[in-house]
Amino acid sequence: YQRRVHGVEVVEVPCPHGVLVTVKGLTPEGGAVEAGVRVLDRLVKWNGVPIRSKSDFGLLVSQAEVGSLVKLQVERGPKNRSELIRVEVKATTAPRTVGRTTSPLRSAALKDLERLNMGLN
Repeated sequence: YQRRVHGVEVVEVPCPHGVLVTVKGLTPEGGAVEAGVRVLDRLVKWNGVPIRSKSDFGLLVSQAEVGSLVKLQVERGPKNRSELIRVEVKATTAPRTVGRTTSPLRSAALKDLERLNMGLN
């Protein structure tokens, strides 16, 4: 069995207009790291389709064909600079490991997410 993998773990950060689907962690097995996706990027659109929740993102990934290139629109930084990134959808037979390990970079990103979340409430 192969599953599609994007290499991105996301969280929903509450905001006045709903939620921001925000990158919490990255894994090297997906195409996101190679494409330049960063921790704390906000995912906006997948091939032009708005990403409004974690489940939206998961559904879009699951429907993508392995080997396809998708256009991922992200917002990053304090000024919400918009970037369009081409990401390759990859497949893996490895067990899912996203979010199971903690690195210093991931720990720092989680603290930043907590601060961001507190500032929006």
